[in-house]
Amino acid sequence: MSPAEVETAFEQMAAGTQRRYYMLGGKGGVGKTSLAASLGVKFANSGHPTLVVSTDPAHSLSDSFSQV
Repeated sequence: MSPAEVETAFEQMAAGTQRRYYMLGGKGGVGKTSLAASLGVKFANSGHPTLVVSTDPAHSLSDSFSQV
């Protein structure tokens, strides 16, 4: 998928007005936290109320947002 196709697909996904939940999974080290943080920022910047939650005991999600 080209970058333009990815952007179009995201815009279609974010255009909806119904509440949606997205869960990311996979083995360790594949980029789940980075993707979750990026999607959260993108949704929030698109005007959607956004909550990103991690159940990982490591604090890598807060690192993604430069929080302590």
